[in-house]
Amino acid sequence: RKIMMIHVFVKVLAILSLTFVGSLPYPSNVVIDGDLYIVVMFGLTENGCRDMRLYPFQYMEAVDLALEYVNRNNEQLVGFKIGAIFLDDCSSAEHGLQITKVFYEGVLEVNDSTGARIDPDRVVGFVGSESSDRTMKVAEYLKTVKTALVAPFATSPQLSDRTRFPYVVRTVPSDSRQ
Repeated sequence: RKIMMIHVFVKVLAILSLTFVGSLPYPSNVVIDGDLYIVVMFGLTENGCRDMRLYPFQYMEAVDLALEYVNRNNEQLVGFKIGAIFLDDCSSAEHGLQITKVFYEGVLEVNDSTGARIDPDRVVGFVGSESSDRTMKVAEYLKTVKTALVAPFATSPQLSDRTRFPYVVRTVPSDSRQ
């Protein structure tokens, strides 16, 4: 239990560093090392990336626990570890789109714990965001790089359009079915 609390504390400190990036063109990121990566994009901040939001930490902890379980118990991943890159979309569809683009273009350099740059080719998918409009913006770009997006909160019926959003999978039903 004590080790888990230390783990959470270190993660919180890393996330809190996001609040001190006001002068940077893009927010910082947090990485859980792996051989392949899932990008997790939520609004960790809002109001122009200035104000910290607290409840997305629960999502981060859920992702961390899921990755620990999968990496420890999956015989199909022998020799591979799945990691995560947490990106802050600042609760903005436009910012989410921009941060995704600059990551894939190499402008936003994301590094693992050794300082090595993480190549976007090692990303196997995205998870996020917390709204349909943010999800759709990012999904439209991810279509161009043929990357899957799991949308845990997006309920817009537009996301059911498999032509427009062929790489999106939802975990909640469309508004048209609720």
